Amino acid sequence: MRKEVQNILVCAGDGDYAEVIRKADLQGMKVFVCAVGADVSPELTSLAPFYPIERYLDIQLTRKRREERVLPTLSPKSVAQWSKFVRLVSSLEATLPFVGLLYLRDTIMPSYRLGGDSRDDRFSYTEMAKESGIIEVYEMDNPMRPGTQMSCIRLKRENDIVAEILRTL
Repeated sequence: MRKEVQNILVCAGDGDYAEVIRKADLQGMKVFVCAVGADVSPELTSLAPFYPIERYLDIQLTRKRREERVLPTLSPKSVAQWSKFVRLVSSLEATLPFVGLLYLRDTIMPSYRLGGDSRDDRFSYTEMAKESGIIEVYEMDNPMRPGTQMSCIRLKRENDIVAEILRTL
């Protein structure tokens, strides 16, 4: 792959594109999916930011997967900016009893190439997520060190951006 390619737009909803998205992600490329919402593979929407084409063309589909509620219009850029992070934190919340802030920032985020290469970049990224209302930080007793507190995070699922991203999972 050529280094100058940074973003890829997949205009299809077929689950066979999942492997392409995974390989592009490993090479540091950002992938976006645009397809008919009723026909898109759930696997694709879990791997990349998804933009249902019918929303942007102002058309009514004759077949819908499920009744969709009306959401405020969000900038595709803001949804894309947070999609990978929100999907990651949601997955961690589903499998772990809590998500430790330091563990997320120092161990998990570098593995997923999220937030930048340095610890300072990742600190800034999580602070921006907090300020944008994507996550909230709370304190709890550290189970590994009784009597000490640790910082944890959780998604603010009522946030419009978080809700939009989670809706497509």
